[in-house]
Parts: sequence; structure tokens; C-alpha cells
Amino acid sequence: MPSLTQNNTKTEEESKSRIMRTIQDEKQNAGFNPSRLAALFAPKESSRQTWIEVFIITLGTFGICTFFEPNNPLLIGMAFPWLWLAPTVLALRYGSLAALASATILLVIWFFLKLEGQIPDTFPGQYFLGGLTLTLIAGEFCDVWTGRFNRIRSVNAYLSERLDSLTHRHFLLKVSSELLEQDLLTKPMTLRDSLTQLRQLIVMPHASHDNSSGQATIPTDLKNASELMQILTQACQLESASLHAEINSQIQLTASSRVGGDFELVLDDPMVVYALTHNQLCHVQTDALFESQSRYLVVAPLIAANGCRLGIFVVERMPFIALNQDVLQFMHVTLNYYADALNTSSEVRGMLHHFQDCPYLFASELLHLDRIYRENGITSTLVALVFEKNDRQQDLFAEAMRVRRQLDVVWAIQRPDHFVLLTLMPLYNQRVVTGYLKRLEQHFRQHFGTQSLSEVGVFSHAVTVGISPAIELMQTLLVQCNVD
Repeated sequence: MPSLTQNNTKTEEESKSRIMRTIQDEKQNAGFNPSRLAALFAPKESSRQTWIEVFIITLGTFGICTFFEPNNPLLIGMAFPWLWLAPTVLALRYGSLAALASATILLVIWFFLKLEGQIPDTFPGQYFLGGLTLTLIAGEFCDVWTGRFNRIRSVNAYLSERLDSLTHRHFLLKVSSELLEQDLLTKPMTLRDSLTQLRQLIVMPHASHDNSSGQATIPTDLKNASELMQILTQACQLESASLHAEINSQIQLTASSRVGGDFELVLDDPMVVYALTHNQLCHVQTDALFESQSRYLVVAPLIAANGCRLGIFVVERMPFIALNQDVLQFMHVTLNYYADALNTSSEVRGMLHHFQDCPYLFASELLHLDRIYRENGITSTLVALVFEKNDRQQDLFAEAMRVRRQLDVVWAIQRPDHFVLLTLMPLYNQRVVTGYLKRLEQHFRQHFGTQSLSEVGVFSHAVTVGISPAIELMQTLLVQCNVD
């Protein structure tokens, strides 16, 4: 125990002595700091103050030399030319121009001293030549390092600006990711996902191709109504809603599908009356219903492309944050797409009559997207790839068929001299087509060693669905692809 106590005492004394030495060193350095002295000789930027310092330092040094050597103020012929320290210091601080100015002042001083007769008339060439050479060397040294310093400062300024830009972009990316995460929580399903699920759920009646009556086939019940309700509930955060079919121009009070509590459909409700009268979606913020009292939040009829009404969708409760324009547009597009899928339209048969080889799904999907563009302004794109008819092009054609995306609908056309692949890209504009062609080109490069689509004879055409009637649009595109 005594040994431990002695060791602790020694350790404390050593710590105290180390602290005292540090404090004494700081006190000593407080009066004289070498870094402060070095800062006096460090290069400075030229300014108006520079030339003031040149005159003051040069004349001040001359005055000091005059005080110690009145008969030889320029210290000519002495063992060391102390007067030239002033131009040298100025050269180190401000460069060659300051050094030359200081040397010129000394030369003027010598000229006036010679006129007064205080110094011999013989010009001290070695004195001025050696001093001028020394100051110019120091000035050149300052100029070189000032240039390097300016370059380093420019690089640092650029890097600092880039860092600020990256920091700003990182912040925006963080905010964007948070908004996307919040949007994913409020809208866990996109419109493309809902259309994909609806297409998989609803089986198109191919037997309607042979319907020669020319009338649309109207369903008597809402097929897969529970699946549709599940999609809408997940995407729109519905708490209480119901879907009612319309049979023989009568809205059925018994719901085909519902979610939440069991509530009664009131046909004389102002919002229901407005929706059935105008055949359009309405909600609590509709201007025409502003003064009306309704028990519902949203009422939307199921209207097919030919104007046939198949039912009505009623929302009694949903979160306030979910009742926005995006959700209402999602609801409107999904319900109309569902109604078009159930109703076999005469327009689809007209499309199939003009293009006999066209798949039923392709024709119906094209008309659905044409309606979505006309009513909601959401664009879709139709892309055509033309392949020559040879073994290599046939492999490229088959590979392009294989790598299509899940939501895309394709129509493969074979002609005696070429192949045509029509790809319908729902809810994508023509800017996405560029990315699609780039990915396809990269895929061909990895698997077939090709450089570009045009190099191997593959040509593309793209049109926006809805800019003209669907049949006219298809005819124009097929003419561009040399399809009769």
C-alpha cells in the first residue's frame, strides 16, 4: 500500500510539473511568436497599400542608415549592404514590381545626394547591380509562389463550390427520399400496378369477336368486384366504401362488394343524384354540390367507352389526407378501365375489323389508353420496331419479344420480307421510349455483339396514343412500317 501511494504522488507531481512547463512556454511565446514574424514576410496581394509600404519602408530604412552613418547613408563599400534588406523584404512580400520600385527610390536618393555633394560623383555600379539582382531574385521567388498559391486557392474554391453543390444535392435527395417514403405510405400502389392487376383479373370474352349483332355486350354483374375493391382500398386507403352494379337501368341496392361497415345506399342523396345525372365523378369539394349535404365523400359511376353505365362506386369514409386530386384521378381511371374491360365495345370490334390479325387484348388496351388520354391527359406510347427477315434479325425479334415489360402489350406482325413488333407502353410518354430503346440496344450488344439498332437494320417508330383516333393512328403507323 505505501508503494502505491508513493507512485500516485509521483504521478501527480509529474503531471503538475508538465502543466507548469506548458503554461511557461505559452507565456514565453506570447511575447515573441515566430509565426507572427513569418507572417510579416509572407506574400501579400498588391493593392494601394502596397505602394505606400514601398515608400515608407524604403525611406524608413534609409533614415535609419543615415542616423548611424551620416557620411555614408547608402552604406556603399561596407562589408554587407544593409540598405538592400528593405527592397528584399518588399520583393518577398509583393513581388518583382515592388522590388524594382524600391530600387528605383534608392537610385533617386543617390542622385539627389550626388547633387548635394554628400557622396562621390562616381556611380557605384556593382553596388546597385548586386542589390538589384538580389531583389529581383527574391521578387521572382515571390511571384512564382504567389502564382502557385493562387492556383491552389482556385482549386480549393472550386472544390468548396462542388462540395456545397453536392451537399445541397444530397439534402435535396434526402428530402426527396423522405417524400417518396411518405408517398409510398399514403399511396402504396401506383396506377400502373392497378392496371396490371386488373388486366390479370379480368378475362376478356374472346367469343365476342364473332358477335355479328353490332351491339355491345353488357354484363349483368360486376365481375371480380371484390378484387377491384381490394385494389382501390389499398391504393386509396378506403375505410368504408361499396360497389353497386346497374342492371336494366336500375342501381342495385345490394352491393357487389364492400369494405368497412355495412351502410345503406341512398339513391336520392345529392351526390348520388349528381353522379348519375352527369355521369361523372363527384366529391365533397365539387362546386355544384358545395351547399348540398351528403353522407358520402366520393361517388363515381362506372362508365364504359361507349357511354354504357355499369354501376356506381360510393365512398363513405376515407382519411382526409387521402382525399386529394391524385387519388381522385387514380380512382376515376381505374373505374373506367375496369368498366371498359367488362364491356365488350363495338369500337373494339371495329378495330378488329380493320386489323384482322390484331390481338383482342392489344385492340382493347389501345382503346382504353386512348380514352384515358382524352379524359385525363395521361399519355401512353405505341412503339414499332421493324426487323429484316433473316436468321439474325429473327433472333433479335424473338429477344425483343422476350424482354418486354410486364405492363406492355405487344402485337407481332410477320410479313414475307420483314417483321414488325408493335409495343403498347401504357402510361409512359415518348421520353421513356428513348430509355426503352437504349436498354434494348444494350441488351442486343451484350447478347449479340451489335453496336446499335440501325447498324443491324432495326428501325423504330413511336407515336403518342390519343393524338388521333385509334384506327387512324394504327393505319398511319403501319404504313410507316410498310405493313399493308
